[in-house]
Amino acid sequence: MQSIQGEKERISSRDADRACESGGTWSRRDFWLVAGIATVGAVARLCWVWAAISHFGVKKVYGGFEVAFVGASLANGHGFGSLFGDPSGPTATFAPLYPLLVGFAFRLFQVFSPSAAWFLFAINIACEVLILILLYWVGRRHFSPMVAFAASLFWAINFAVILYSVRIWYSSVSALLTMLALALYLHMRQVKPNRRMWVAYGVFWGVVALTNTAMIVMMPLAVVALFCRWGRAARRHALAALLVFGCTLVPWTVRNYIVFHKVIPIRGNLGAMLWYGNRPDVKSPHDEGMNPTQNLSERQEYLRLGDAEYAASRQRMAMHVIRQDPMRFVRLTWDRVQYFWAAAGLGADHMSLMAALWSLLAFAGLLKVLRQDWLLGMVLAGALVLYPLPYYVTLASTFFRYPIDPVVDLLAIYACAAVGSWFLLRLQTSRS
Repeated sequence: MQSIQGEKERISSRDADRACESGGTWSRRDFWLVAGIATVGAVARLCWVWAAISHFGVKKVYGGFEVAFVGASLANGHGFGSLFGDPSGPTATFAPLYPLLVGFAFRLFQVFSPSAAWFLFAINIACEVLILILLYWVGRRHFSPMVAFAASLFWAINFAVILYSVRIWYSSVSALLTMLALALYLHMRQVKPNRRMWVAYGVFWGVVALTNTAMIVMMPLAVVALFCRWGRAARRHALAALLVFGCTLVPWTVRNYIVFHKVIPIRGNLGAMLWYGNRPDVKSPHDEGMNPTQNLSERQEYLRLGDAEYAASRQRMAMHVIRQDPMRFVRLTWDRVQYFWAAAGLGADHMSLMAALWSLLAFAGLLKVLRQDWLLGMVLAGALVLYPLPYYVTLASTFFRYPIDPVVDLLAIYACAAVGSWFLLRLQTSRS
């Protein structure tokens, strides 16, 4: 037993040493390089925000985003509700943190004001800049300086990414949390975490869950990877982190139970989303034609039933349709899988060959990481394999993928670099 334990410790030590060697320390050149890329990314996004507000106007910018209506309700002192602008009572459609941030912006400036919009877009831009910094840090730490440079520069100048800066939504915040989760794992893998760090890790995942609930599915693999890295010595600390994570969800769960008289841990809109994506007349993987924001009769039904009962009734309708024709549900699910990974961009109605190839490169990069470092690969698989599952069975709108796009881009560029290295090696071999 002692020899086995000793071998595990030696393997763990080699993993940590390799992580240190990959990361190294940042030189002055790295600092100025990242500062330059961050400046380019920030300026590009500022220009786009200014152009969007100038061309479309503030009313168009706010229109259609339910979180803005909930934020307005909070700012006006009416509580977490009025999902579609009408006084429809409380809602559990969204996790609370981002609507609370929107409500804060409205209280600080004015409801639906240009200043509040600029404040929220500035948060988006700050998140985007932090993402490209983390892309460089993670890329240099585990992959290579070239991959780090290419990934951060691609994120800075990719117009499909820049478009998300002008959305009153939690996309940019969620993408930043994905990169923070990856960076935290790499740090906790290298430096043996104490109890305080594990507790902070539990709080972090609680913040993730209360911002974008779908991202919870990435947590188990990350925790298991850390547990495998540190073994039994981390068992109590990992349990403490999970306990703290659960405690962060309790206040919101209690609120939902008091308001709706049923247990809704965070969000309660899965039934409605299931109906929107699987109803008999659905036209595409991202068809939200029955969403109350676009369908007047459906909004009237929502106002009549209330938030919780509306979601429950739509879930019953969706399950009835699925049971009647399971193969149709399988076909629709497959269509959503394809659209999720091959959609051309924000608001696209068609799939793109380039987008599909980019996604395939990301999965190729994931497989390469799994062969080289299966623990890190397991963490990355949480993003590429587990995160999309709820959208495969409901709706596959393009912005649902955005929270994992930094990881997709990093892995795709890593795969491109590997192919390029292989090609150069073959070329040199043939010449010699």
